[in-house]
Amino acid sequence: MAGDQTDPRDTGELDSTEVLGEAQGASDSSTDETNDWVTEDDAAQTATADDSAGWSDDLGDTSDLAAAMALEDTSELPRIDDEADTTAVLPLEKPDGAQEAPSQPTVRQPDDASEDDAKKDDADEKPVAADATVVLGFDEQRELVDQGQEAPGVQPEPGAEPVPQEDFSDWFSHEGPADDGQGDEGEDEPTTELEIPDAGNTDEVVSAASLQHEEHHHKVMRRRIVLGVVAAAVVCCYAGGAIYFGDHFYPRTSVNGIDASLQTTDQLADEATQDASSFQTQVSMGDFSLDVQAADVSYTCDGSAVAADARSQESALRWPVALFQDHALTTDPHTSYDDAQLTQLVNQAVQQHDATSMVTNYAYVGYDYDSRQYEVMGKVSGTALNAQAVHDALAQAIQAGSQTVTLDASVSHDATLDDCLELKQVADTANAVRGASIDITLNGQTCWTLDDTLKSWVTVSESQLVVNQQAVRVWAKYTLAPQVAYSDDENDYTLDVDTFVNTLVEHLQQGNVDPIEVPMTQTKSTEGLSKEAAYAKGGWDSSKGRYVDVDLDAQYARMFDQDGTVLWESAIVSGNASEGRSTPTGTYYIDSYMTQDATLIGADEDLDGDPDYQSHVDYWMPFIGNAYAFHDASWRSSFGGKIYQTNGSHGCVNLPHQKAEDLYGIVQVGDQVYIHT
Repeated sequence: MAGDQTDPRDTGELDSTEVLGEAQGASDSSTDETNDWVTEDDAAQTATADDSAGWSDDLGDTSDLAAAMALEDTSELPRIDDEADTTAVLPLEKPDGAQEAPSQPTVRQPDDASEDDAKKDDADEKPVAADATVVLGFDEQRELVDQGQEAPGVQPEPGAEPVPQEDFSDWFSHEGPADDGQGDEGEDEPTTELEIPDAGNTDEVVSAASLQHEEHHHKVMRRRIVLGVVAAAVVCCYAGGAIYFGDHFYPRTSVNGIDASLQTTDQLADEATQDASSFQTQVSMGDFSLDVQAADVSYTCDGSAVAADARSQESALRWPVALFQDHALTTDPHTSYDDAQLTQLVNQAVQQHDATSMVTNYAYVGYDYDSRQYEVMGKVSGTALNAQAVHDALAQAIQAGSQTVTLDASVSHDATLDDCLELKQVADTANAVRGASIDITLNGQTCWTLDDTLKSWVTVSESQLVVNQQAVRVWAKYTLAPQVAYSDDENDYTLDVDTFVNTLVEHLQQGNVDPIEVPMTQTKSTEGLSKEAAYAKGGWDSSKGRYVDVDLDAQYARMFDQDGTVLWESAIVSGNASEGRSTPTGTYYIDSYMTQDATLIGADEDLDGDPDYQSHVDYWMPFIGNAYAFHDASWRSSFGGKIYQTNGSHGCVNLPHQKAEDLYGIVQVGDQVYIHT
């Protein structure tokens, strides 16, 4: 390969390293002759390699550069083959007593080098100048750097082609001053900064550049790791804050005056609810004052709704900024109270005040025959408070959560009859009761309705509501009691007159017109009797087999199976005995007229040309022709007892609708019916 080389002078590609190496070798060859243990040829080569490797240090000497440029014969300049893998060997230690001589690293060809490359060197090892810069492996370079030594460079071997090297100039373009090509004239001391060759020159690699590149790479990686860790920490911190403040209020946060700093939504809800239980407000004007506690008007707060409204006003994503801000949040108070209790409380307070501020000696409750209503009559004097105005002011304060209310003079005025609240309440109650209707119920079903009768029971005397209790008792004992009395297979039940009268009078005095359930009392019982005795009491007769037993005295009916098992039973209402319409006694049979959806048409007893009644029934089970039957009676609300004596049927056996439906599904045509007293 050496024979194929072209003279650099012919191509104009003279390498500056080759020129510097030859010039320096010429100047230093005379000094190396004193070292008698080094040959002249080796010294010349060593000097050439040393000078070539140290071009960056001597380039500042312009006189050497001029001498190098003056050389005419550059054909002998050494070159390193571009395929050779050179390994520098450090010089051996100098023998004892010998003069100090430079170390001589050798250059070896790798095992896989080509034959042409091997022919370039006659020996396995060739000396290198003592001050030559060698290139070591990465591990060897690192070891030298760790020991504080400087890693050497390399001088290409004479005749070898240059080894292509990677261009590192782009990596370190920020290091050191730019080379202007003019040298460093006027500087006596060589620079210590690393000079990077031109990017186009790939003839040599400076080991320091590799080390600097590695160090730079480590710095960049460390910087990236630090930035990554910092970024991750920032993201985690932000996410953690967003999660925390997603259910916690920011510091310095108040909600409707409640300190909610760092509280959870549930904690604020509990505090708002608890705070409402201790709420109180006061209304005052002059000598009038009224304190209202939460319990007085059933005042409550929906704390969960308050907390939810407040939570919606804060964004957890703004926590880095919101931490340093004040947050005074206002929501709907979500409070409630009992207005009826408030009205009663205000009226009592106003009445107590007005009793000392106005004169009502000439006022009373009287009946106005024109309006047919009770009214406050007479005259009054003095001053009075407007109870409605006081109520409205208090209601507004409670809804807003205000703790004080100051009334102005507009709520006080000259007294009128309308300000006689106590008298007005008596008149209003009397009018309400006299014009109302009250349902009397048995087992939840209406059995009587009081309406016009109330007007004769309720009056006003000396401005007080009066209920005629004697009239109520007579009506209950002789009219209502027979209507609601009933019996079952074991007991008879009648109206508890005393309890009912007391309940009704209390309702009337309070103006309460709600339905009243009649209290019943047990009057007869078969508790403790044997089955046979109980059946005997009910009329069971084993000789009759399957039959329906009707006890007119007990107003109770049962259907027995052949073995005495009770298949069905119910309270009844039989024929009206007071009108001579009692249900006939005897033994009968269910006939073939048994049907559903029938219309009962009564006889024309009043001779007006029309039937006395027409009634629709869903279940018709006749036992005497088609005239007397078991059937439902939807127009009745109660059965049993003594109803039949004054309000019985025309002779049929009336049944509750469900009981009639049950019997219709059991009884058959031909079943015996036994009716007795």
